[in-house]
Amino acid sequence: APVYRGFYDALEGEGEWVLIEPYGWVFRPAVNFGSWRPYLQGWWEPSDAFGWIWNSTDSFGWVTDHYGSWFHDSYQGWVWQPGPVWGPAWVAWVSVGEYVGWAPLAPSDYEDFSRIPGSVFTFAMAQQFGSMRANSQALFLTRPPVSDQTVSEVSNPTHRGSVVFNRGPDFDLMRRLGGTVAVRTEEPNFRRVKLPEVVPPGESELLQRTKRLVAVGVRELSQAP
Repeated sequence: APVYRGFYDALEGEGEWVLIEPYGWVFRPAVNFGSWRPYLQGWWEPSDAFGWIWNSTDSFGWVTDHYGSWFHDSYQGWVWQPGPVWGPAWVAWVSVGEYVGWAPLAPSDYEDFSRIPGSVFTFAMAQQFGSMRANSQALFLTRPPVSDQTVSEVSNPTHRGSVVFNRGPDFDLMRRLGGTVAVRTEEPNFRRVKLPEVVPPGESELLQRTKRLVAVGVRELSQAP
């Protein structure tokens, strides 16, 4: 679509575009799919304006982790559907004891969560969040080592202009769980893709997509490893 011309230019050389119905043309990054998943290569940074911002070390992550949505296709692996609105990260959040988990928000019409390899959520201890930097994925788990703790949805919707996004775990909660949260007060200067103005999705869609993921995560964690 002409509206997404900027994405094709920005992602040139980073992978290929494939047609998957009913999602349309989606981007498949040139990565090792045996060990790669979205929102794994990088770290979380606390921001006064946006809550937790994902800093990707993937060369294409400045686009794919801040616009659109990731989903797993049984044939193509992880693919990214373009979306016109920038956000700090398009993920659902949960907490389990002193662990925090995040998972890529799939498109509204995606249902194949059972096909995702490993776990839907990626987890890290809250106390590790504030000190994360590149290559911190060594600290990440696909399953927290606690089985008797309640899985709680972390829903912290915030409006910035006409865009609504989930800020993620409350900074005070993260500090109580032992994290060192040095909040960045100045507005981060992230690269943006030049796109036409569009009407962003509303809060109800964000919450609905989040709740579907949380339900899958709860189901996964209730099953024996």
